[in-house]
Amino acid sequence: MAEILTMSTLYKKLARLGLKEDYIREYGLPSWWDDELNNKPLAVLEGAGYIADNLNIDLKSLLTSEEEVKFNPLPHTKFKQGN
Repeated sequence: MAEILTMSTLYKKLARLGLKEDYIREYGLPSWWDDELNNKPLAVLEGAGYIADNLNIDLKSLLTSEEEVKFNPLPHTKFKQGN
């Protein structure tokens, strides 16, 4: 049976990276997020998308219960060199 997606589950996974719930609420979730959405799977899926996008986290790793959460790789930086 598939595990039901809840914010509590996401908070626990993200805590293993050292991210606290308050930080996730402030910087990961949109300002309109309400605690009533925490146990609604479709809303949590949308919230997970915001968290992944705002905190540069790999969405698949966040949603897959067997996988550890990981950050997306940073793009290669190119510096302009003056003459």
